[in-house]
Amino acid sequence: MIRQLIFILLLVSSCTSGQNSSTEASLTKPKVLIDAEKMIAAFIRKDFRTYSDFVYPLLIERQGGKEKFIRALEEAKLFQGDSLHNIQLSNPSKAIECNGVLQCSLKETTTMSFGNDKPISFSSNLIGFSSDLGKSWTFLNVSDKSILEIQKEFPTVCDSLDLSKLK
Repeated sequence: MIRQLIFILLLVSSCTSGQNSSTEASLTKPKVLIDAEKMIAAFIRKDFRTYSDFVYPLLIERQGGKEKFIRALEEAKLFQGDSLHNIQLSNPSKAIECNGVLQCSLKETTTMSFGNDKPISFSSNLIGFSSDLGKSWTFLNVSDKSILEIQKEFPTVCDSLDLSKLK
Protein backbone atom coordinates (compact mmCIF):
# COMPACT_ATOMS: atom_id res chain seq x y z
CA MET A 1 0.00 0.00 0.00
CA ILE A 2 2.80 2.44 0.90
CA ARG A 3 4.65 1.60 -2.36
CA GLN A 4 1.46 2.30 -4.33
CA LEU A 5 1.05 5.59 -2.48
CA ILE A 6 4.65 6.56 -3.20
CA PHE A 7 4.21 5.74 -6.91
CA ILE A 8 1.02 7.80 -7.06
CA LEU A 9 2.74 10.67 -5.29
CA LEU A 10 5.61 10.40 -7.74
CA LEU A 11 3.15 10.80 -10.57
CA VAL A 12 1.49 13.74 -8.91
CA SER A 13 4.61 15.50 -7.89
CA SER A 14 7.46 14.92 -10.22
CA CYS A 15 9.34 17.97 -11.44
CA THR A 16 8.42 21.32 -12.88
CA SER A 17 10.39 22.93 -15.62
CA GLY A 18 10.11 26.57 -16.46
CA GLN A 19 7.79 27.58 -13.65
CA ASN A 20 7.04 31.27 -13.93
CA SER A 21 6.34 32.89 -10.61
CA SER A 22 6.21 36.46 -11.79
CA THR A 23 3.36 38.64 -10.67
CA GLU A 24 2.18 39.09 -14.24
CA ALA A 25 1.94 35.33 -14.81
CA SER A 26 0.07 34.78 -11.56
CA LEU A 27 -2.52 37.38 -12.57
CA THR A 28 -3.40 35.43 -15.71
CA LYS A 29 -2.91 31.91 -14.39
CA PRO A 30 -5.86 30.18 -12.68
CA LYS A 31 -5.41 29.77 -8.90
CA VAL A 32 -5.84 26.01 -9.21
CA LEU A 33 -2.84 25.89 -11.55
CA ILE A 34 -0.78 28.10 -9.23
CA ASP A 35 -1.53 25.80 -6.29
CA ALA A 36 -0.72 22.67 -8.34
CA GLU A 37 2.66 24.19 -9.24
CA LYS A 38 3.31 25.05 -5.58
CA MET A 39 2.52 21.45 -4.64
CA ILE A 40 4.97 20.13 -7.21
CA ALA A 41 7.70 22.59 -6.19
CA ALA A 42 7.33 21.58 -2.52
CA PHE A 43 7.65 17.92 -3.44
CA ILE A 44 10.81 18.57 -5.47
CA ARG A 45 12.32 20.44 -2.51
CA LYS A 46 11.30 17.48 -0.35
CA ASP A 47 9.30 19.91 1.76
CA PHE A 48 6.73 17.25 2.53
CA ARG A 49 4.95 19.33 5.16
CA THR A 50 4.11 22.00 2.58
CA TYR A 51 3.41 19.33 -0.02
CA SER A 52 0.91 17.64 2.27
CA ASP A 53 -1.01 20.92 2.58
CA PHE A 54 -1.94 20.49 -1.10
CA VAL A 55 -2.89 16.79 -0.93
CA TYR A 56 -6.58 15.94 -0.77
CA PRO A 57 -7.33 15.62 2.99
CA LEU A 58 -9.25 12.34 2.69
CA LEU A 59 -6.17 10.70 1.16
CA ILE A 60 -4.01 11.92 4.03
CA GLU A 61 -6.60 10.72 6.54
CA ARG A 62 -6.62 7.27 4.93
CA GLN A 63 -2.83 7.10 5.23
CA GLY A 64 -3.05 7.54 9.00
CA GLY A 65 -2.94 11.32 9.28
CA LYS A 66 -0.62 14.11 8.25
CA GLU A 67 2.36 13.17 10.44
CA LYS A 68 2.34 9.54 9.32
CA PHE A 69 1.93 10.64 5.70
CA ILE A 70 4.91 13.00 5.98
CA ARG A 71 7.03 10.40 7.76
CA ALA A 72 6.33 7.84 5.02
CA LEU A 73 7.48 10.32 2.38
CA GLU A 74 10.60 11.23 4.36
CA GLU A 75 11.53 7.56 4.81
CA ALA A 76 10.98 6.65 1.17
CA LYS A 77 14.03 6.68 -1.05
CA LEU A 78 12.40 8.79 -3.73
CA PHE A 79 14.18 9.47 -7.00
CA GLN A 80 17.42 7.69 -6.09
CA GLY A 81 19.05 6.92 -9.42
CA ASP A 82 16.13 8.41 -11.33
CA SER A 83 16.09 11.70 -13.22
CA LEU A 84 13.05 13.94 -13.37
CA HIS A 85 13.15 15.96 -16.55
CA ASN A 86 9.87 17.80 -16.84
CA ILE A 87 6.26 17.98 -15.79
CA GLN A 88 3.60 19.84 -17.64
CA LEU A 89 0.16 20.66 -16.34
CA SER A 90 -2.75 21.31 -18.65
CA ASN A 91 -5.11 24.17 -18.13
CA PRO A 92 -7.79 23.03 -15.70
CA SER A 93 -11.25 22.04 -16.78
CA LYS A 94 -14.10 24.33 -15.84
CA ALA A 95 -14.68 24.13 -12.08
CA ILE A 96 -18.02 22.68 -11.07
CA GLU A 97 -19.73 22.91 -7.69
CA CYS A 98 -20.70 19.64 -6.09
CA ASN A 99 -21.99 19.45 -2.51
CA GLY A 100 -20.48 22.83 -1.67
CA VAL A 101 -17.03 22.00 -3.07
CA LEU A 102 -15.53 23.21 -6.35
CA GLN A 103 -13.93 20.44 -8.38
CA CYS A 104 -11.95 20.50 -11.60
CA SER A 105 -9.47 18.31 -13.41
CA LEU A 106 -5.99 18.79 -14.82
CA LYS A 107 -3.76 16.57 -16.89
CA GLU A 108 -0.18 16.09 -15.80
CA THR A 109 2.49 14.80 -18.16
CA THR A 110 5.74 13.72 -16.55
CA THR A 111 9.00 12.94 -18.33
CA MET A 112 11.66 11.07 -16.41
CA SER A 113 14.27 8.38 -16.78
CA PHE A 114 14.90 5.45 -14.50
CA GLY A 115 18.58 4.68 -14.02
CA ASN A 116 20.37 5.06 -17.34
CA ASP A 117 17.29 4.34 -19.45
CA LYS A 118 15.96 6.70 -22.10
CA PRO A 119 13.45 9.28 -20.86
CA ILE A 120 9.82 8.20 -20.90
CA SER A 121 6.68 10.27 -20.57
CA PHE A 122 3.47 9.30 -18.87
CA SER A 123 0.26 11.12 -18.14
CA SER A 124 -2.05 11.17 -15.18
CA ASN A 125 -5.16 13.03 -14.15
CA LEU A 126 -5.45 15.24 -11.08
CA ILE A 127 -8.68 16.33 -9.49
CA GLY A 128 -8.57 19.67 -7.73
CA PHE A 129 -10.87 20.41 -4.78
CA SER A 130 -11.67 23.78 -3.23
CA SER A 131 -14.03 24.29 -0.31
CA ASP A 132 -13.42 28.05 -0.15
CA LEU A 133 -14.71 29.14 -3.57
CA GLY A 134 -11.36 28.67 -5.32
CA LYS A 135 -9.09 30.54 -2.90
CA SER A 136 -7.09 27.37 -2.17
CA TRP A 137 -6.94 23.93 -3.75
CA THR A 138 -5.97 20.39 -2.80
CA PHE A 139 -5.31 17.59 -5.26
CA LEU A 140 -5.92 13.91 -5.77
CA ASN A 141 -4.02 11.96 -8.42
CA VAL A 142 -6.48 9.57 -10.04
CA SER A 143 -4.15 8.18 -12.69
CA ASP A 144 -6.35 7.19 -15.63
CA LYS A 145 -9.26 5.79 -13.62
CA SER A 146 -12.86 6.46 -14.57
CA ILE A 147 -15.16 8.54 -12.38
CA LEU A 148 -16.96 5.36 -11.25
CA GLU A 149 -13.67 3.74 -10.20
CA ILE A 150 -12.62 6.89 -8.33
CA GLN A 151 -15.96 7.19 -6.56
CA LYS A 152 -15.55 3.71 -5.06
CA GLU A 153 -12.71 5.12 -2.95
CA PHE A 154 -13.67 8.80 -2.90
CA PRO A 155 -17.46 9.14 -3.13
CA THR A 156 -17.33 12.96 -2.93
CA VAL A 157 -15.95 13.15 -6.49
CA CYS A 158 -18.67 14.67 -8.63
CA ASP A 159 -20.45 12.54 -11.25
CA SER A 160 -20.33 15.33 -13.80
CA LEU A 161 -16.56 15.85 -13.61
CA ASP A 162 -15.24 15.13 -17.10
CA LEU A 163 -11.86 13.44 -17.25
CA SER A 164 -12.21 12.29 -20.87
CA LYS A 165 -10.93 15.53 -22.37
CA LEU A 166 -7.71 15.11 -20.43
CA LYS A 167 -6.63 11.88 -22.11
